[in-house]
Amino acid sequence: MWIASKNGFFSIVKIENENKFFIRARCKKDLLNCFDEDRIIKTINADYRYRVIVCKEELHKFVLNQSEIEYHNFKDSLYKSGQQDKSTYYQKIWSMMYEYQMDIEQN
Repeated sequence: MWIASKNGFFSIVKIENENKFFIRARCKKDLLNCFDEDRIIKTINADYRYRVIVCKEELHKFVLNQSEIEYHNFKDSLYKSGQQDKSTYYQKIWSMMYEYQMDIEQN
């Protein structure tokens, strides 16, 4: 699962053969918005360099916290939360998914 929130961009996957999950991020500051620094694992050769291991209950709390919406414009919220460096990249995701929508509507 991908989450693009005002706190950062996260990828969540289940750890194989365990009842635990990785919450992964491309930059450390995103995970620092949600977790203590001592929980963050740096993985140099992985596609997501930073990650935290959580149980299912903690994952549910994390996802719920990401869904707290106090804004009427997501892009504006990025500037208020210190995530403005992601604005261009989030716009690219928006554009690609809009193209997808247009493509499937034509079929």
